[in-house]
Amino acid sequence: MTCPIPETYDVWYAMPFGSYADRLEKNLVRRLLPEVNRKLVLDVGCGTANYSIVLLGMGAHVVGVDAQLSMTAVAKLQSKKLEVGLEVVLADASALPFRAGVFDLSVSILALCFTRFPGYVIEEMRRATKQGGGLIVGTLNKWSPYGIGKKIRSHFTESSYRHAIFQSPLELKTLVCAAEWHSAIFAFEWMPRWLLRVLYRTDSELGRIFKPFGAFLATKTMILRIPDNAAT
Repeated sequence: MTCPIPETYDVWYAMPFGSYADRLEKNLVRRLLPEVNRKLVLDVGCGTANYSIVLLGMGAHVVGVDAQLSMTAVAKLQSKKLEVGLEVVLADASALPFRAGVFDLSVSILALCFTRFPGYVIEEMRRATKQGGGLIVGTLNKWSPYGIGKKIRSHFTESSYRHAIFQSPLELKTLVCAAEWHSAIFAFEWMPRWLLRVLYRTDSELGRIFKPFGAFLATKTMILRIPDNAAT
C-alpha cells in the first residue's frame, strides 16, 4: 500500500486547507484525551511526529512508531530540532515490539487508513495498553463528501490515497469497540480562506448536526480485559 511521503505530508499542513484541517483534528483529539502529564503514550503511525509533539507538549512521555524509515527519520529530526524527548521506533503497527500492558494510552491518528490489516493494528494497540488505559483512533470518514471526493480523485491522479482504506463511523466504532465517537471538518480543499475561517468557527455545531458526515472521525475507548483466572 502506498503511504504519504514526508515532503508532501508536511507541505500539505502548511497550505490553507491543511492548516485548517490540522487545527480542527487536534481540537477534537484534545477533547478526547485524558490527562497525559507524566503518562507513557504510544503514537502508532506517528509519521513526522505531528501528534507526538502535541502529546509531549502536554507533559507525556511519548514513543512514536512508524513502518516507514523516511517518516521515522523526519520524526527524529523534529525531536532533535525542538529538543524534546521523543523516542521513535521503526516497526510494523500490526506487530508492535512491546510487552503487553506497557502504555497508559495508545493513539493512532490518520494512520489506520494506510494499514493493510486495521483490525490487527487495533488489537496490537489494545495489547500494548494497560488495563484501564485509553485508546484513541482517528481516521478519514468514507461517508463524508470530502472522503468520497478524495477517493474519486485518487483514481485520476497519482495519490497515496488510491489504495487507502477509509472507515465509516459504524465500522470504526465497531473496530475499536469505541465508547464514543465524534467527527469534524465539513469544508473542502477548494474553499477560499475567508470561508474556511467561517467554517472553523462553526465546525462544532456542524459536528452536532451532521455528525456522521464529517471528514475526520475520532473514537475513544477504555481498555478492559477479562482476567485469565475469571470464572467461565
